Amino acid sequence: MEVSGGSHSFPSCLISAVGGEQSHTAESFSAHVSVTSEQVGGSSLVCEHETSALTCDDGTVIHIHSANYGRTDSSMCSTGRPPAQLAKIDCYALNSQTVVASGCEGKSSCSILASNSVFSDPCFGTFKYLYISYSCVSK
Repeated sequence: MEVSGGSHSFPSCLISAVGGEQSHTAESFSAHVSVTSEQVGGSSLVCEHETSALTCDDGTVIHIHSANYGRTDSSMCSTGRPPAQLAKIDCYALNSQTVVASGCEGKSSCSILASNSVFSDPCFGTFKYLYISYSCVSK
């Protein structure tokens, strides 16, 4: 599959959320995807206990721009959660970038579980999510 932009075609990145309470289509991620002549990028957001699966087309590999396991707003991954689990919005696992990069950087695909067992618990009693910003770059 390729993404076209003007007179250029680019390899695509597949962004998927596996399991959990929210599912996303390519259209729901379109606001997060930026395309240049060198890369296709995107973002992944999965709720706690879900797995983030990043995949790039043949000939490209994952480059992690940023990652956070925690909570920075009260609306993401909030369905069915009591307000007390959503109130703390300055929650950051300091090892997020390192953990995601070590599991995904330079690979054609990877999966990362959004859980305290992977990242530690940066804010006890808060329901967290994993946000990853990345691009697929030529090898």
